[in-house]
Amino acid sequence: MTHEAATQFLAQPWVAVLSVAATTRAPVAVPVWYALNAEGKPWFVTPKASLKSRLIQAEGRMTLTAQKDTRPYAYVSVEGSASLETAVFGDILEMAQRYLGEGDGAAYAERMRQALDAGTRWQVTLSPERWSTYGFGA
Repeated sequence: MTHEAATQFLAQPWVAVLSVAATTRAPVAVPVWYALNAEGKPWFVTPKASLKSRLIQAEGRMTLTAQKDTRPYAYVSVEGSASLETAVFGDILEMAQRYLGEGDGAAYAERMRQALDAGTRWQVTLSPERWSTYGFGA
């Protein structure tokens, strides 16, 4: 499959699974909302105090897998390095509207505003290094 087809697949609002290594236990895998930035890199917002945030900071790497769970089945899995920046209101507004629609997304983001204003969330961006795909006929 082409890189363009994989990026088009990721442009859909699937719920992805984030996986990150953990040295003292099995890898941690959790569902996340994600989006693509202008460079086509996946990103998501997460609490700074969460286990996944601590592991991403420690490991510096992660994998994000988005899947279509109805026929014809398909997935795109992207592995690479992670960068973290403090999230701002616009990040969660964009993400919430991507998954919940304009009105419900705005309401959700407003409920998150205090946490974002307090700087308690990361915007985590994945820089893709390896891609794995299934279900695209190539």
